[in-house]
Amino acid sequence: MWTCRNCDARYGFDQVAPEVDDHGFFFLCPACDYKNKLVSLGRDANGNLQLVQRDDE
Repeated sequence: MWTCRNCDARYGFDQVAPEVDDHGFFFLCPACDYKNKLVSLGRDANGNLQLVQRDDE
């Protein structure tokens, strides 16, 4: 589950689509349009990208 750092709305991983730009990975909060930073942990054994939201960002 991801949490918007601006409005505290919570979303399941299937509810928002992660995006990437020149500054890295993020998701846009559907409620307030805040750009929430995500961090890549690399790929899992199946080749799927693993993204996390750090508690301090």
